[in-house]
Amino acid sequence: MAEIVFILEPDARRCIIESSQADVKTAEELNKDLGQGSVVNCVRPKLEIEVKHHSQIFAAAQAEVSQNAQIYLYRIYHHSTVDGLGRRSVIQVAGCSIRCPGCYIPETYERKNGQLVSIAKIVDEIKKRSGEHDGITILGGEPFDQTSSLEVLVEKLKEQGFQLTIYTGFTLESLLARNSESVNRILAKTDLLIDGAFDRTLTKNAGEYRGSSNQRLIFYPMREAEKMNGEKQKRLILKRREKNLRRSFSNFSKFVLMKAGRRPYARKIVRSSRMELARTVTKAWLRNTVSFELE
Repeated sequence: MAEIVFILEPDARRCIIESSQADVKTAEELNKDLGQGSVVNCVRPKLEIEVKHHSQIFAAAQAEVSQNAQIYLYRIYHHSTVDGLGRRSVIQVAGCSIRCPGCYIPETYERKNGQLVSIAKIVDEIKKRSGEHDGITILGGEPFDQTSSLEVLVEKLKEQGFQLTIYTGFTLESLLARNSESVNRILAKTDLLIDGAFDRTLTKNAGEYRGSSNQRLIFYPMREAEKMNGEKQKRLILKRREKNLRRSFSNFSKFVLMKAGRRPYARKIVRSSRMELARTVTKAWLRNTVSFELE
């Protein structure tokens, strides 16, 4: 059965229906019952949204492109309720190295489909609409393909106190594996990271704000990274202890066997009272349950 999500916005007297998995008949019945609405895909708001205003932003940015930090921008749109918690203003960057099969927005693959825009101008545009949203979402394309620019953008947005969500096709683990101070600073300022490449075979029951079920909602990703690092350190310590224990077991077994009258290099296991004694004593010693002396 197709999954249909209803998003109610009483203050705006609006209902958004996410029905990308519904068949044609179900879609027609919804139109019949609720009336014809505007088509809004999960990451593809109406393309005509504020086109004129965006042209003004791009034009104004060109005058300062050499003086300020810049980022390849595909577009900015507002009032999204499907790209993070609450109502969002969304900054969509251009350029993607991951290029997931079945991506809804392949037009963001190439940076040339966007424009190099002053980050200051982007922040100014977001500030103008600050009373209309609950936070900012950055998505792509792939934001982490422009790490240096992304860091500046994130820093400027957080200076304004905005709640920040970032979508990335990379996993948190792969971002941390870069060992990049810039990436770590971005993650430290991110309130919600939605990670993982889009998988078109996992779209069913993907969950809120996700395109496919393999993607994760990670709140305060650097805190999660610290937990992951702590768990990794624990595993390394346990592995080291196990290795040392096995070495001790092997050495002590050889010692006990020699005292029991057998050679340590013997390969053939012989069931005998002395061999059983050696095994029992060794295991007991490892559990620290007995103490003994061998003459």
